[in-house]
Amino acid sequence: MDWPDKAKTDYVLYHFKLCYQMPHSFDNYIKISESLTHSDKIPFIYFPVSSEVLQIEKLVWINEIPVLYPLSEKKSFYEFRDKNLYFNHDIIKSAFYLLSGQQEYLSRCTDHFGRFPHFQSIQKKLGITIKPIVNYYFELIFEAIKEFYRINNISFFKEKALFNKPVVMLTHDVDRLERYNLNSLLFKAKQVTGLSMRYHSVHKEISLFFRELYQLIKFWNRDNPVWDFEETRDMEKKYGFDSVYYFLDKDLKHQDAKYDMTEERVINLIRFLHSDGCEIGLHGTTRSATSEIHMKDLAQRINEISPAKVFGIRQHRLIFKNPDTITVQQKAGFHYDTTLGFAEYEGFRNSFCLPFRMYDHENNKMSDVWEIPLNVMDTTLFAYRQLDVNKALSAVKDVMEEVKKFSGVFTLLWHNGFADEDRWPGTSGFYEKVLKMLLENGFESSTGKNIVSKVLNSSDGE
Repeated sequence: MDWPDKAKTDYVLYHFKLCYQMPHSFDNYIKISESLTHSDKIPFIYFPVSSEVLQIEKLVWINEIPVLYPLSEKKSFYEFRDKNLYFNHDIIKSAFYLLSGQQEYLSRCTDHFGRFPHFQSIQKKLGITIKPIVNYYFELIFEAIKEFYRINNISFFKEKALFNKPVVMLTHDVDRLERYNLNSLLFKAKQVTGLSMRYHSVHKEISLFFRELYQLIKFWNRDNPVWDFEETRDMEKKYGFDSVYYFLDKDLKHQDAKYDMTEERVINLIRFLHSDGCEIGLHGTTRSATSEIHMKDLAQRINEISPAKVFGIRQHRLIFKNPDTITVQQKAGFHYDTTLGFAEYEGFRNSFCLPFRMYDHENNKMSDVWEIPLNVMDTTLFAYRQLDVNKALSAVKDVMEEVKKFSGVFTLLWHNGFADEDRWPGTSGFYEKVLKMLLENGFESSTGKNIVSKVLNSSDGE
């Protein structure tokens, strides 16, 4: 990539100043260049520039934090010379690579859903998926700048965090409204025959297969554990939490919803959730991730149904392509997206635990759409990773602890009907255990709309 590039460096500094309220004089002291020429007597903060391409084998680790673009073998991030602050490595370029998702833009590797896979990511290769490295970069930059102001006897007021407490955004993707269908029966048949992983003994799986078959052919008083919206809301309200529901629509067969958003039961459900304090969002269909026509049509449909204007979206199956998805979401009028998390692993896909504006690499500019990173998904823990309940709780806690360090946002995706003991043993009480853990760790509940409003109302986020 071209570097230094004003649009890219401005992008990083914009988000740095979003995290830490800086004095207006800050910009006057910054110098970003390959070589330094300095003749006046004004003190400065020097960010050196690397002209190298990313080479993982050459990166430098400092205090367990990787520097992607090192400029020497120095094991310190910065030093002072004659009251001037010198960073020893290209921290800004390192931050840009991670935060902007540049690796995904440059990569041609996708999985069977067309997603950028975790195993190809630098986070996986370096073992840093559950560490928001960009937040660590920003914290060390901030500490160095505070020292710079102190050494030079320049007034510096107390820093302000974007959020006073760590925030949790509970989210639910409504992919389906019926539990029993032909696909679930076929899946159970595969478990019986050993073609899919069994969660119970063979005898138990056979019993469950016939129960599936009975429920499928039963046309009266059929069980439907997927319709658990009131129970879920009662549980969330017990701990003082609100949540966001993203509704999918019918489109491609075997890929999108089997229900239609205009069905009376869906409209009534949306009205109930809205009246119960929830935010309503769109779960973008498979084609909408790259199609402006489909995205605008979906935006219009859900806004006609929702009692309040729809601000946010998450793409179905976490399908996201830069810059196509950014462009179609922006043109459809969405204020925020919350797709960017790895399906296969919990943590930080962009190595950041706060909302950020996405970057359009094609046009080299910052987008108007905000991203609220997705940190943990139920299927990540129990399907992709196949963790037991205790290990899943430990994984959630590890990510939660990282978010707490920076008063960031923890985003959890829990699908309706996921607490299905037949398919996912042990999950019936898991969600409530997570809610209790969030409350005990001081997390404050918020919705996507309120999170973005808070960012926009902050002094540096306007």
